[in-house]
Amino acid sequence: ANSWNNIAMIYNILGDQDKSLLYYQKAFEANKKLGNKNLKNNLLVNIGERYRLMGKYKEAIESYKESLKEQTNPSSVELLQSNLADVYVRLDSLTPAFEYGLTALASAQKINDIEGVAWIDGVLSRAYLKTQMPYSALYYAMKGLELAKQTSTIEFMRDNADALAKAYAFKNDFKNAYLYNGLYVRYRD
Repeated sequence: ANSWNNIAMIYNILGDQDKSLLYYQKAFEANKKLGNKNLKNNLLVNIGERYRLMGKYKEAIESYKESLKEQTNPSSVELLQSNLADVYVRLDSLTPAFEYGLTALASAQKINDIEGVAWIDGVLSRAYLKTQMPYSALYYAMKGLELAKQTSTIEFMRDNADALAKAYAFKNDFKNAYLYNGLYVRYRD
């Protein structure tokens, strides 16, 4: 189970989500015989993440929710809730997106997870943009970008800059939209 888990992590680093998922699933099956709850939850999170990155959102939700049932670690609960929020935003299912996102944000703030807050702010910004609330989208994306800069998390700097560009474009503020789109492209590249 541990060997397959390690192989899955290597494929993940290489960007091969299909093979990564395959080996996480093999590790999950092997762990059923062992009954290691910590490994089970870790594998469910990783399986859910592969599904999320592959655009298989229904499967991601199932995996995240199964892991969430047994999680007691506050940072793991926050991660699962924020990932669920992201998936629901991608599915345009905004009621659960806000429920999971705002709950995850409160949890991240409580445990002082600055990187987590930066990620969740970006997710919430995209959700607000989909509800045509550009001022709320700007608020969360601006906060998220500043926090992502503090932690030097380029992925979250990229996502929040993209959300800012889209929110400014929605408001017809093309000067700022262009500025943040340029930042998004730099962080993306």
